[in-house]
Amino acid sequence: MSMDIGTSVPYIKHSQLNRRLKWSEEELETLRAHPEMTSQELSEILPGRSALAIRHMRARHGRWQAAIPICSVCGQRIVWTESARAKAMGLCKGCYLHEMEHRRREDARANALRQSLFKEKRRRQC
Repeated sequence: MSMDIGTSVPYIKHSQLNRRLKWSEEELETLRAHPEMTSQELSEILPGRSALAIRHMRARHGRWQAAIPICSVCGQRIVWTESARAKAMGLCKGCYLHEMEHRRREDARANALRQSLFKEKRRRQC
């Protein structure tokens, strides 16, 4: 009895195996636009997305569409959502730019101090 390679185990083609497609903005918008629908109903609307995948995306991004928050510093303007860093910090455009300028000035002062300490240390060695 000769066995060819692969004959002892039947080959099953998995259509979903290694098929991790990135979710498009339209698909995510569909999820947010229909919070009342079940994941099974949404899987019928979105081709190629299973009910389980939809449940995972809802767990990650939320079922309800969130409103844009107010700036955590000034409390007057909405958060600058076009900038990923400003959005993560919860700052409006003006407060974000002010914060970045402040950080740049502090970094320059810290670098000047570090360099002066290094030069002083080198002078002592000579």
